[in-house]
Amino acid sequence: MKRFAIIGNPVAHSLSPDLHNWVFQRLSIDAEYRRQPVTVNEIKDFVLRLRQGKLRGLNVTLPLKQLVTTELDWLEFEAEKLGAVNCILWQDGKLKGYNTDIIGFRKTLMEAKINLAQRTCILLGAGGVARSVLAAVMDADPARIVIINRTPSHAYNLVNWAMAINNAIEITTATLMEAESVFTSDAVIINCTPVGMYPKVDTSPLPEHYLQQGQILIDTIYTPPLTRCLALGKNRGAQVIGGLDMFIEQALASLDIWFDRRISDEVQRTELKNYLIEITNQRS
Repeated sequence: MKRFAIIGNPVAHSLSPDLHNWVFQRLSIDAEYRRQPVTVNEIKDFVLRLRQGKLRGLNVTLPLKQLVTTELDWLEFEAEKLGAVNCILWQDGKLKGYNTDIIGFRKTLMEAKINLAQRTCILLGAGGVARSVLAAVMDADPARIVIINRTPSHAYNLVNWAMAINNAIEITTATLMEAESVFTSDAVIINCTPVGMYPKVDTSPLPEHYLQQGQILIDTIYTPPLTRCLALGKNRGAQVIGGLDMFIEQALASLDIWFDRRISDEVQRTELKNYLIEITNQRS
């Protein structure tokens, strides 16, 4: 039996085991997936144990996505460019790092038929998820990008990283109060913060009056599937997209890597999504 896990802190409410074990059962794959809490101080020792090969692969969540990159033997192109890993493969005694978050976000845009070209894109947050989303947004030729983060220095660091990759796009930072005028009717707003995540589901990273008809509002949070921010945007006429699709796509991309097989083509996404929504509703 092949064994897999998600590491990070916290991971108690992660849907990753539910998703992967569902796929294993449906496709009759002899494998299991579990949660493994790992703190920042524990990551070096954990990676040393990982080299024993007891786990075939891992997903990585906060706060380890950037930190773990220095502990691996090899990074694929996207992971190296982003400086963040959310998928690890143990192969031939080597630990290989990948980033499937960016794949998940790209596929979400494609499935929703969203074209970011020449639109104002507003990113809320400047952490590991924001970096993956920013890279995907930059590839889509937006008119400009505004990064809003409660810690300005983190936003500046993200801008500097992005400008080193592509300085042809206007990328600026702002506080939430400074950016009110940016939230126009044609803006694309992407929440990359954990604000509104279970169990604090009554919170939103944005005040309601920033949201309006014509906007596209995307949340990378998948628990709950409809966050308070999305609900507020929907009530005001914005097009809203939850984080569950991105979560599913990044997970399926991880499976393709671990098994060297297009498992993502074998999964009924609608059935999987409905199952995850049911699980989420049971736990809320």
